[in-house]
Amino acid sequence: MSISCINKADNFKWVLTNVYGPNKPTERDDFWMELDNASRLWDLPWCLGGDFNVILKCDEKKGCTKITKSMRDFANFIYTHDLIDLPMKVSRYTWSNGQSNLVMSRLDRFLLSPSFEAHYPFASQLAKDEPTSDHIPLLLDISDSSWGSSPFRFEVMWFLENGFIKLLEDWWQSFCFAGTASTVLWLKLKALKEKLQIWNKEVFGITNSKLNLILEEIQDIYGYAEDNILTENMVNEKIKLKKNLKKLLR
Repeated sequence: MSISCINKADNFKWVLTNVYGPNKPTERDDFWMELDNASRLWDLPWCLGGDFNVILKCDEKKGCTKITKSMRDFANFIYTHDLIDLPMKVSRYTWSNGQSNLVMSRLDRFLLSPSFEAHYPFASQLAKDEPTSDHIPLLLDISDSSWGSSPFRFEVMWFLENGFIKLLEDWWQSFCFAGTASTVLWLKLKALKEKLQIWNKEVFGITNSKLNLILEEIQDIYGYAEDNILTENMVNEKIKLKKNLKKLLR
């Protein structure tokens, strides 16, 4: 699926193509042709992202020793369209089968056209912590890390905390300001922001710290598995960590 996008901040126009590649090698010729056709729909900077279901080179799959036709076709597609394959930070692989003798591959990625990368020269793709899926989430970060601290953001994960919606309602109803409708709304949003900042630090931060600790331990196990075979104890520990993670996310 491809969509035309306009960034509100700078009116930058570009195309995003969401990718899910076929599992069967015999279907990949049609897949590359479909992406090639998509590239001709717009004369705009292009960003492709998703699960390509194929690796590009042998070091992207644990134990790989043979270059396949699918790998050569993938490399040819990137070369033909002059796409930029950004290095992936944090993790080497993005998918695993979850077994004791792990099969691990880099199936997911972002690819950028030179015009997209020229507009966002600090773009990078980051592997995030893998909570429950067999795929590791990827984040395309287009920001300049030297800009300093990030502004306040309403975090979707807050809704996972028990009673959070009721807490929001109670806070909102407790605010009392005078003025025009727009002034009252602005003052209530400002007060809510202050409440959320305190709550995030003093209450949610405790749950979030536990969550981050579990995610770090899971990531450590996957990091070890990139070059080693997991022991039975490590497999059981990973299962236990994922169960504890699900309890926190309820």
